[in-house]
Amino acid sequence: LYNKLEKYTKANNIWHPIEGQFDIFTKMSIYTLLKKLKKNQVIVINEYYDEMKELNFENISKEEFVDAVNFKDYYIFSKDESILFTISWDDFFFLIATKKENLKVVNGMTEIEGFIANDKDSHLWDWEEGEIEKILNSAAKSSKKS
Repeated sequence: LYNKLEKYTKANNIWHPIEGQFDIFTKMSIYTLLKKLKKNQVIVINEYYDEMKELNFENISKEEFVDAVNFKDYYIFSKDESILFTISWDDFFFLIATKKENLKVVNGMTEIEGFIANDKDSHLWDWEEGEIEKILNSAAKSSKKS
C-alpha cells in the first residue's frame, strides 16, 4: 500500500508533510509575509544556534530565500525581533511569535493557516489540563512501589 501511495503522490505532484522543517510552501509564505511587513533584514539560525545567516530581502528573491533556509534551520526572525518563525523536531506545524501590530497582516494572508494563542495555550493542545501531570504522578507512584 505504501508503494502505491508513494507512486500516486509522485505522479500527481502531491507534497508530503515534513516534520521538523519548514516546507517549501511555508518558506514562500514566510518570505511573502516578511516582505509585506517590510522586514528586509532577516536572520536564520539552525537548531543548535551554531550557524547563523543574515539575509537582506532587498537583494534576495523568494526562490533564493527558499534555497537559503536549510533542513535544520529552525528559527527565522526579523532583525528588529518583531516577528519569529520557529519549528521543532517532531512537529508538522510551526509557530509565529509577533507583536500585536503585525497580526492584521498575518491574519490577512491566505497562505498561512492557524490560530492565535494566548499565554495559557501550549503546543500540547490535544491534552486536557492536568492530564500529563496525572500520568507522570501515576508513573512515579508505580516506580516507588517496585
